[in-house]
Formats: sequence, C-alpha cells, structure tokens
Amino acid sequence: MYDDYDQACQWADIVRGLLEVIERGQVYENDEIPDLSEIGGYWEERLPLHHNGQFVYPGRRVGRLSFYHQWPYEPEECQAERGETIWIMDGRILLCRGCGVDGT
Repeated sequence: MYDDYDQACQWADIVRGLLEVIERGQVYENDEIPDLSEIGGYWEERLPLHHNGQFVYPGRRVGRLSFYHQWPYEPEECQAERGETIWIMDGRILLCRGCGVDGT
C-alpha cells in the first residue's frame, strides 16, 4: 500500500495526532479564525490532510492573499523549512510561506 516505510510512519504519526485531538476535544473552530477579506484574502474551504507529513489540527485552513504571490506548494507536498513563515494582520495570523497553511 505504501511505497516506503518512512511514508507509512508519517501517516501513523498523523493518525495518532488526530486521535489525540479527538480524544481531548481540541478543534480549531471556524469562529476563531480571523476574516481575511479585510486585507483582500480568503480561507480555502478544503482542509489540509497534513503539512508535508506533519499533523495539522482539524479546522486549520489555507490562506490565500491577493497582495502575496501564489503559494508554490499545496500543504501535503510543502517543501518549506520549519520557520519559513509570514505574519499578517498585525501579527494575528502566521502562515507558511510554502503553502499558506495557518500556523497561528
């Protein structure tokens, strides 16, 4: 089913993280997400499955910004290094520079 052992381990970590979140009731609710339309942006409706093999809390979205270039990757294939981020809206939102996934 998987091409290699590392990919299987990544998926196992994602599933473990998701099960922990469900057990604790931790979900990133829509009403907690700032409105990007005030800066000419929007949140994608599609929720990322993971961020380059790393767990993403349920409810996190991908921001699209009219004043910023198109992200080079989708979250699942993102190649950005840890810390390659951009703060927007006066430091209220942190987005990955590789794919736009919310890391706030």
